[in-house]
Amino acid sequence: MKSEAEDEHSTHEVRTRPNTPRRRPPLPRMMENHSSNTRNYESKKNETSCEPEEDNMSSCESDELDDDRTELKESYSHDSKCDSKISKATRRKAASVSCTTEPKISPTLPQTIPSSKKKSNEIKTAQYPRISNKSCSQDHVNSKQNINSKWSIIFWVCTGIIGLLSVLFIVDPSNAFRVIQNIVEVEKSSTFKDAIRDFEANIDEISYKFKNQHSEIWEEIFAGVVNVKKHPEKRSIIFLFSNNEDPMSCLARMIGNATKGILNTDILYLSSSNLGNDYGSVIYKFEKQIKQHRVVIVDNLLDIDVQALRAFHNLCDSENPLVRQTIYILTMIANGYKNNERPIDFVTKQLERKLKGKIQSDKLQPLITRITDAAIYPVQPEPDFTSCPLRY
Repeated sequence: MKSEAEDEHSTHEVRTRPNTPRRRPPLPRMMENHSSNTRNYESKKNETSCEPEEDNMSSCESDELDDDRTELKESYSHDSKCDSKISKATRRKAASVSCTTEPKISPTLPQTIPSSKKKSNEIKTAQYPRISNKSCSQDHVNSKQNINSKWSIIFWVCTGIIGLLSVLFIVDPSNAFRVIQNIVEVEKSSTFKDAIRDFEANIDEISYKFKNQHSEIWEEIFAGVVNVKKHPEKRSIIFLFSNNEDPMSCLARMIGNATKGILNTDILYLSSSNLGNDYGSVIYKFEKQIKQHRVVIVDNLLDIDVQALRAFHNLCDSENPLVRQTIYILTMIANGYKNNERPIDFVTKQLERKLKGKIQSDKLQPLITRITDAAIYPVQPEPDFTSCPLRY
């Protein structure tokens, strides 16, 4: 029994023992060639395996991507050549990143994160080294130069405009002033349209309160005021007359209140009490006030002194008015008007009756012509009028 067990054990050892022939010792010359070939092959393998490719970095990384970070650190630090070439590859990848974002630098080795969508041996470099700011500084310098060139162009354009206006002021001051006014009006076109709409709404509101007046009066008032607004060198006259003071005086003040809004001024009231009886004093005293207010309401021309009325020759001149861009609202209380009579004829007769024989004949007709060069309308009585809705 013992011999049979020993025989089976011996046969098992014989079967499992590898049947490999014993190698003979190499000759000395063959050993030298083999060692040199082995060293050349290993050096070539190390040089080629350290190239950081996108799909294969097997020689510079661990065989398994799920290894611990310490194993990954050892796989990076095993060879200095691999480390230098990997740093070059990461710098090439980082060059494509925008210079405005500065990546953070980790004191440890770059952290690699495996991607499930790519192959199993692909590694994403999560952090990159700091990039030089030369390209960013160059872009900043270029943008600064562009801004400076734009400002220089604006400066020279403004200088040219100022120089042109200076020449115009020296050659023709009045024309230069008109050019400046036109430029300002063009810039304020939107404001002008808003002012026109507001004025039209105010005139409509007045027409609802004075329902018995002629419909043409509102159109004439609107056209005259807008014409002065568009053409600052013009003047406009609204002439109202009636045999009763109450509705006429209130209507004149409501028109003046609407007009001062479009001209952005205030109202100047003139009457026999403040005009006096001297032609020269009226011009000297009220010229500056008229320029400041631009809207002038004159109460009852027939009550004003004859010498003071002579000043209206200059104020109401249509070609060369004493003060431009001014609205005059003249009123007159008179009896005897008939509905079939022309308003301008009735007003002319009343003025001739007052002025004839008191001033020179060669000055009478020009004065009346300038005063009556206006939108003349009789103010009809208003049965529902009890008090003026405008406080003044």
